[in-house]
Amino acid sequence: MTQLDLETALIHRIGEFSRRADRAVERAIAPMGLTRLKWQLLFVMERDGLDQPSPLAEAIGLDRAIISRLIASLEKGGLITVLQLASDKRQRRIMLTEQGRRALHEASEAITQVTAEQFAPLRPRQQLRLLQFLDALTPRDLDEVPANAE
Repeated sequence: MTQLDLETALIHRIGEFSRRADRAVERAIAPMGLTRLKWQLLFVMERDGLDQPSPLAEAIGLDRAIISRLIASLEKGGLITVLQLASDKRQRRIMLTEQGRRALHEASEAITQVTAEQFAPLRPRQQLRLLQFLDALTPRDLDEVPANAE
C-alpha cells in the first residue's frame, strides 16, 4: 500500500465510522426532540455554565448563525428560555428549562449506550489507546494547528 493509499484509507475509514456513529446518535436522541448539535449545545451549556450565544459558538466551534438557529429551535421546543438583557438589548441570556434538563439527561444516557455499542468490539485497553491516538491527532486549540495543515 502506498503512502497516498494509506492516507486516503485512513481518512475514508475514520469518516465512515464517524458518519455511522453520528447516525446512531441521531436515531437514539430523536425521541427527546434533539439532534446531535442541539444536544451538544445543551451539554456545553450545562457542563461549562455558558449562557450566551457567542461563548457557546466558540466552545462548540460553530458559526454564530448556526448557534442562533439551534437556540431558536430549542426555545420553540421548550428546552431553553431566552432572556434579553435589560442593560444591552443585543445581548441574550440562555437558560435550560426543566424540560431541557430532562431531555439532556435522557439524551446523554442514550449517547452513552450508543457509544458502548459502537466501541464494543474494542477491549477497554484498546479504547483507551484509541483515545490517546485521537488526542495526539486533535489540537486542543486552533492556534496549535501546524501552519502546513491548511
